[in-house]
Amino acid sequence: MKKGFYFVLILCAACLMGSCSKTKSYTDMLNDEKKAISRLIDSLDIEVLKDFPDDSIFAENQFVKLDNGVYMNIIDRGEGRATLYSTKVMYRCEAYYFLNNFQKCLGNYGPNSNGTVPYPANGAQTVPFIYGEGTTSNQSDPKYYYVSEGIQAPLQYVGHHGRVKLIVPFDKGNYYDQGEGYPVYYEVLEYLFEDQL
Repeated sequence: MKKGFYFVLILCAACLMGSCSKTKSYTDMLNDEKKAISRLIDSLDIEVLKDFPDDSIFAENQFVKLDNGVYMNIIDRGEGRATLYSTKVMYRCEAYYFLNNFQKCLGNYGPNSNGTVPYPANGAQTVPFIYGEGTTSNQSDPKYYYVSEGIQAPLQYVGHHGRVKLIVPFDKGNYYDQGEGYPVYYEVLEYLFEDQL
C-alpha cells in the first residue's frame, strides 16, 4: 500500500514540475518584452526623446516615453480634451503584437469605420469606454480585450479625432495582454468622443 501511495505521490510531483516549466515567470516576460521593444525601436528607426516637445509636434519617428512606460508619438492633437471619468471615448486603430513576430491583433482603422459597435466590415470591434476606466478580468466583457491604461494615456495630450502611435508594454495593456505578456504597437490610434459625433 505504501509503495502505491509513494508511486502516486511521485507521479503527481512529476506532473506538477512538468507543467510549471511551460509557463514563463513575470521576470522572463519583462525581459522578453524589453528585448522586443528594443528590436521594434531599432527596426522602425525610432528616436526616443528625453523630454516632451514644447509644441507637442513630433517628427514621424520620434516618440517620448511617458511616466507609465508607454511610448507615444502624436500624429494629430485633435480638438478639445477628454474629461476624466466623464468623456465616453471610442477608438479605431491598427495594432500589432510584436513580441516574437509582427502580427495584427486589431484593425478597425479606415474610411468606413467609426470605431463603434456593431462590428465593422473587417470583423474588428472596439468598445466605448469612459476615460479613466480600467480593463476588466471578466472575459465575457469586451473591455477585457479592448480597454487599457496604455490606450488611455495619450488622452491627456490629444482630443476628439486625435491620432497617435503607441508602444504599450504588456503591464499597461488590456487584461488579456497582461496575462499573456504581449506588448502592443499601435501604428495608428484615433480617438472619437461620443458627444462630438
